[in-house]
Amino acid sequence: MELIHHYTTTTATTLSIRKDMAHLWQVTIPREGYRNPFVLHSILAMSAVHQAYLRPTNRKMYLQLYNYHSTLGSEQFRSTLEDARPENWMGLFSFAALITLHAFTLPLRLNDQKLPGPLLNLFEVTTLLRGMETMLSPMLPLISRSEFAPFIYGVRLSDSDDLSVRQPPYSHCSLDNSHLPSDTLDALEGLRHFFSDRISQHSLPLYQSAVDHMDHLARLIALAGLNSETGTVLGWLFSLPERLLPDIRDRSPEVLILVAYFSVFLRSLEKNFWYSRGWAKQVCEQILAQLSHLPQFLEVLRWPRRVFSDIT
Repeated sequence: MELIHHYTTTTATTLSIRKDMAHLWQVTIPREGYRNPFVLHSILAMSAVHQAYLRPTNRKMYLQLYNYHSTLGSEQFRSTLEDARPENWMGLFSFAALITLHAFTLPLRLNDQKLPGPLLNLFEVTTLLRGMETMLSPMLPLISRSEFAPFIYGVRLSDSDDLSVRQPPYSHCSLDNSHLPSDTLDALEGLRHFFSDRISQHSLPLYQSAVDHMDHLARLIALAGLNSETGTVLGWLFSLPERLLPDIRDRSPEVLILVAYFSVFLRSLEKNFWYSRGWAKQVCEQILAQLSHLPQFLEVLRWPRRVFSDIT
C-alpha cells in the first residue's frame, strides 16, 4: 500500500509538467494497473526507485523492491504479449510508457551512480525505446483517438510535426527562457557545416537529417520554455536514422559527435525530472575521452565541452 500511495500522491506528479500528461500518469495509468497486474508491478517499481532517490538511508530496501516488482512486471508483460488481444492495448501502452522511465533511472539505481558504459547503455536504451515503438505502432491509430493521445505528441519528431516552428516568427526563436544554452542553434549550424565538409555524399543526408531534427527539437524547446517535456527530447532518439545506430555501438567518431551534442539536450531535462539525472555528463565525458587523441575533432567538440565545463 505504501508504494501505490506514494506513486499516486507523489511520484506521478513528478513525471510530467503538462497537466494532460500528468493526469495520465496519476489517474489513467494506475487505472490500467488495477486491470493489468504487469502494469501495477511496473507502477510499484517506479514508486520504489523514486523512494530510493528520496530516502537514501533506505535506498537498499527500496531498490530490492524495485528489482522485485520490475522483474515480475516484465515477466507478466512478456506472457501477455504471447497472447495479446486488441482490447488490451491500453495496458500494453501503459507498461511501455513506464518501462521507458525505468530505463532512464539506471544511473540512480547504481551504487555509485556511475554507468558501466555510458555510450553502450544509451545505445541499449535507444534500442529499447525503438523496439517499444515498433511493437506499439499498430496501436497508434487507437492511441491517437484515446485519452493517451497526449503521450504521442511528446515522444517523436517527424518531418510533419509542428512545422510552424520553422516559420517566422519562430525561425529565429530565442532559447534564453529555456534549459538549453542560448547559443544552441548557432552550435548546431556549425555542426551542420562540419559534417558537410567531412562526410561523404553517400552518408551526408543521414547526418544532416539528425542535425535537422536536433535543430527542430531546439525550436520546440524554445516554444515550451522552461516546461519542455522528457518525451520531446527523447523524440530525437526515435528520429535518428536506423543506419546510424550501429555506429553508436561501434563508437564511430562522427556519430559520437552527434551524441555529444545530444547530451546537452539530455542535460536540459535534469532540472525538471529527477529520473533523467546521471546520463548527460557521463555520456559526454566518455565521448570526449574517446576522441581526445584526434585533434581534427577538438574544435567541433568545443561547444559540448564548454557546456559541461567541469569536464577537463
